[in-house]
Amino acid sequence: MDDDGDDAALMLEIRRLALVRRLGLLDTPPDERFDVFTRLAASVTESPVSTISLIDEQRVWFKSSQGLPDGVGEVPRDIAACAHVLNTNERVLIIPDATKDPRVCTSPLVTGPFGMRFYAGVPLRAPGGEVLGSLCIIDRVPREPDERTINSLIDLANGVSSALRIHEMSELVLKDALTGLGNRRLFDETVASAFAVQHDSYAPHAVGLILLDLDRFKACNEMLGHGGGDAVLREVAQRILSSIRVTDVAARLGGDEFAIIVTLPDHPDVEDDFRDIAERVLLGIRSTPVTIEAQRLRIEASLGVAIASSLAGDTLSASPVDLMRAADVALYKAKRDGRNRVATARGSSRIGGIGSKHTLQQDLRVAITEGGRQLSLVLQPLRCAHDAGTILGFEALVRWAHPTYGPISPGDFVPVAERSGLAQALDTWVLGEACRAAMRFPEPRPSISVNITPSFLIAPDFLATVDAALAASGLPPERLCIEVTERVFLNDLDVAREATDALIHRGVQVALDDFGAGHASFGFLTNVALTKVKLDGSMVSALQQGPVVSARATAVLRGIISMAHDLGLIVVAEGVETADQMQILQAFGADEIQGWHTGRPAAPEFWLVQADAALREASAA
Repeated sequence: MDDDGDDAALMLEIRRLALVRRLGLLDTPPDERFDVFTRLAASVTESPVSTISLIDEQRVWFKSSQGLPDGVGEVPRDIAACAHVLNTNERVLIIPDATKDPRVCTSPLVTGPFGMRFYAGVPLRAPGGEVLGSLCIIDRVPREPDERTINSLIDLANGVSSALRIHEMSELVLKDALTGLGNRRLFDETVASAFAVQHDSYAPHAVGLILLDLDRFKACNEMLGHGGGDAVLREVAQRILSSIRVTDVAARLGGDEFAIIVTLPDHPDVEDDFRDIAERVLLGIRSTPVTIEAQRLRIEASLGVAIASSLAGDTLSASPVDLMRAADVALYKAKRDGRNRVATARGSSRIGGIGSKHTLQQDLRVAITEGGRQLSLVLQPLRCAHDAGTILGFEALVRWAHPTYGPISPGDFVPVAERSGLAQALDTWVLGEACRAAMRFPEPRPSISVNITPSFLIAPDFLATVDAALAASGLPPERLCIEVTERVFLNDLDVAREATDALIHRGVQVALDDFGAGHASFGFLTNVALTKVKLDGSMVSALQQGPVVSARATAVLRGIISMAHDLGLIVVAEGVETADQMQILQAFGADEIQGWHTGRPAAPEFWLVQADAALREASAA
């Protein structure tokens, strides 16, 4: 029975401490929302000392105090009278003369120079009744408080409890649950407030926005799983906080995107000051590797900086929307220039002729809707490894000719499509166009390969979309190859496996793309229904990277090709750029070759001309 009682008390204390810490107030600076209550308590009750305390595990910490000696922000819990409010059932804990009360008479606060004699404390309770701390008054002479004093203290304590609840709700509403940084709502409110200060203050201020994206975070998630990815995000948040000033505000906007709002006194060279802060943040993030799930990782990030200034030349000085757009463009530039760096936006809302990723997202949605007016296909041939003149099929690749910016690389807009939920619509357009393009070729028609993003493969309407594309074009199912990467199986193995099984049941080929670029491909060769495996170009290029690397790459490639054949799979070698590479792969037994050595991507019309010429030549012979 005693053990059960001890266990119950321990669980209650654990819950109480969790509630105290969830407030997010421990070790925070003074706050006028609470200081007003201690001033009123001291004044109304004519007491020299008043405090608002929170009772932590080993200490009583004062969120606000009046009359305490300078530098006293907390006292050990075992000597504090406030700690005894945990054990009272009364509305107010009253100690008329501390020297005569056995609970506190030996406390240094009573026997020492502070000389506490009178104490009255009202418990501050959470909605569930748990005691978080107290509002108390203290005197250095014994006292018997009258009813008016007690009622006043209780009324003020009710006000403090309300302030704590409002603060807790604000913390939950404005904080990111994963990292503890501010969330998007806090970010928006802070930027708006910063602009108000900039325009209303007597001393001019510049407002700076630093946007931060982690580099290659998707690969990190794939390697560590989402739990490990969350741990990386929490570590990044702590490194950001350690690199900025207490007056700066850091927020997580979503995923691996963070923002920092900075205000500085305005002057002509203030842009350099903002860039210095961003460089310090970048240095803090990448300073030392982090170990997560027994994996040692070096974290890197790209940062974009924009400022609103009236004194710094052609820097942006308009609105929060302009500031966000300019920082977004700068972030995009940092990634395009090689990542792991800081880029600064100046004046124009475009840098290097390319819009921000948010602008690209809006424009891509329009491009998909308009279809062929902006989007087009190019085809790259897959040739027989042992007869390079024979084209067995094509891989369909999408191109975007932006009406303002001109051609935009798939490496730039495909990730935007994936992040923004447009990947399915883009894949659907490519799939339909690819099937129609394949049917334009004369018999025997080549196969057509289409890359499918992981989110689309596991979507409920994926198979219906494939069926519709085949039906609309008339392409036989065996002429279509769906290419997927191992990412889709890492995200949802069971659903992805059902989809690939259904494709093969229909007669559609399934290829595992980028084999060798990831870390889990070998297991999928035996656990997932496949017809082809496409060797990543990095494995092919390693054939000519010095004697040691080349020897190892040779052994690995030979073994993979042999194993794939034993499993009944067709082997396609991607990224073949030289005759020597082609000869090696032919000798190893690769079935198909793809790369610039045997054919660069070109419009379907180019390959149709080639096919017609070959057909005429064959007829003439």
